[in-house]
Amino acid sequence: MFIRKNKNRSSSYSVPIVSKIYGKYNLVKTIGCDKTEQELKKLEFLAKQKSVILSDQPKFFVSSMLATPYC
Repeated sequence: MFIRKNKNRSSSYSVPIVSKIYGKYNLVKTIGCDKTEQELKKLEFLAKQKSVILSDQPKFFVSSMLATPYC
């Protein structure tokens, strides 16, 4: 799963979680959208946590990945 930061027409950014299956990108979940850089970092951190929960494969070092906040 990938985390993206897409720019919208209203000059805000949205943070979706995307997966790639058979060469095509599929939207898994949209975390949110905002204009400020501080809020975008929070959304990216939430997206990382959510992608670990949503992934089918177990992660070995989950605690170390979640222990480094972007805020």
